[in-house]
Amino acid sequence: MKRLFALGVALVSLAGAPAATAATRLAPCGENGLQCATLSVPLDYSGATPGQVPLYVEVLPAAGPARGVMVMLAGGPGQASAETFQLGVKAAYWRSFFPGYTLVAYDDRGTGKSGALGCPLAQSVAGCAGAVPGRAFYTTREHAEDIESVRLALGADKVGLWGVSYGSKHAVAYALAHPSHVERLLLDSAVVPDANLVDPLSLRVVPGSVSRICSNNACPGIAPGVGDRLVRLANDLEAHPVSATLHLAPRLAPFPLVLDGDAVLSLAFESDLSSAVASQLPAAVDAALTGSMLPLERLVYLDTVENVTTEGDINFVLFLSTNCGDGPFPWSPNDAPATRRAALDAAIAALPPGAAGAFGQWALQSLRPWPCVDWPAPSGGAALGPGPLPDVPVLVLAGDRDIRTPTANAATIASRFRQGHVLVVPGAGHSVLNHSPCAASAVRTWLRGGAPPTGCARFTLYVPPVGAWRRSVAATPAAAGVPGLAGRTVAALVQTIHDAEDDWMLTRRSQETTTGLVGGRLTPDPNGVMRLQAYSSVAGLRVTGNIELRIDPYGDPIVPLTVQYGTLRVAGAGAARGTVTLTGNRLTGTLARRAVSARF
Repeated sequence: MKRLFALGVALVSLAGAPAATAATRLAPCGENGLQCATLSVPLDYSGATPGQVPLYVEVLPAAGPARGVMVMLAGGPGQASAETFQLGVKAAYWRSFFPGYTLVAYDDRGTGKSGALGCPLAQSVAGCAGAVPGRAFYTTREHAEDIESVRLALGADKVGLWGVSYGSKHAVAYALAHPSHVERLLLDSAVVPDANLVDPLSLRVVPGSVSRICSNNACPGIAPGVGDRLVRLANDLEAHPVSATLHLAPRLAPFPLVLDGDAVLSLAFESDLSSAVASQLPAAVDAALTGSMLPLERLVYLDTVENVTTEGDINFVLFLSTNCGDGPFPWSPNDAPATRRAALDAAIAALPPGAAGAFGQWALQSLRPWPCVDWPAPSGGAALGPGPLPDVPVLVLAGDRDIRTPTANAATIASRFRQGHVLVVPGAGHSVLNHSPCAASAVRTWLRGGAPPTGCARFTLYVPPVGAWRRSVAATPAAAGVPGLAGRTVAALVQTIHDAEDDWMLTRRSQETTTGLVGGRLTPDPNGVMRLQAYSSVAGLRVTGNIELRIDPYGDPIVPLTVQYGTLRVAGAGAARGTVTLTGNRLTGTLARRAVSARF
């Protein structure tokens, strides 16, 4: 809970609160025919409380024969959908998923250009809430009514809805409130609207999710069951935290760090969304269990760099306003904080043995109700629409490594619709559609009226998992087909390249120069270039040169991450020296006067 609020302070200090603007007609506003408008909608749809809020809406007309309207809902709560999806810039990308549909994205009230909430001077959850007038009108119930305002403004009789993570709850809430205006629902990484928030289901799925990193991808030198070992490590570090001061960014001050159970648990959650964290996590866990903490410490640091860079993606005040307004919680909406705390403690005490899996009781401090204990009344109890749910086609996408919204959620939601189908993508984590070509193909089939498949091709990580960390080139097993020191150097080099790719993935937005696990520097270029200077992840090896990665037209890495070209000078006291060339994930060159070749 402390970590959650600390992140929130950083977020809300950047948030403004522009005044509402009057409704306008759609007007050209961007590339590929994008049209925009700002609607003025009621703060309180019941009419009891006066006031208006702005809704910034973007519309991308269909290319080719029109099939319908698809409203795209991002997650959080707190992500601004129009800002997130960038319909004008990424028109071809999004049209490829929804051919024939007019695409609509709007910033939820309280986010982006829709009157972003903020409380920059607040020092507590309660203080932040006190700085938000009308905070009771930012629940999922109001978000659902905002969809209806957008539909009416567009003049569409029915709309399809694609919701990701919280966006799936948003979509189902609209279906309950306005079932006759829903054409179909595509729910990605589904949230169950009335789920018991005291049930720590996510904790129970952590070991399996982390272990499946290596069952779906090769993890050289990593024994099966790494998820169970992560839980053991988290419990050990919670009992005996480790403090460290890292010197990983040459231009920044040393980074103080405390490794405890919460830090390890946070990495587990990150691994279901961040391919780079998933790539590093198994090896870092095993290294820590043998007494080598640096890989885990460095991964926490790199993940922090990524999170600080992307923290503006979520409006934290809206996140709290919606979640704390919604519930359901084990207290009444108007209860005092002390009464709420007692009710939550009692609900946790009533959980059956093993509810948190193998994690200790400390892990239950991550439960979602905790930040809302101090939220001013009302907290919880915002009812959704009366239903019934519409009898429309429903496809629920799930990744079998999803920790935030486990696959059990998908089955629960789909069972509530007569035409509900579930598609589980093995190897995928949270947010499936735009990470899985198989899922994208299934969605296009489903949109054409075909039956979606029941299974999907395995999803592989952007970067293969790094193997077990080796203390030196001499201790590294030789690469297949390359004997002796040259083979050990090739294997250490491949390990270092994959480590550098993960480093680039996590620092490319910040463009922060960082050091390798052993030494040297990596300067990331967001346009797909890694600049290495004596960079190394294995003692005795130093690598210098540039590696160019393939990226898509929008600046995002192509899956799996692919090297377009690179030339590296290989040196180091324990390495076979020479030069290698990288092309299309193939390494060729000469080391210690021996021709070498390897795939990576």
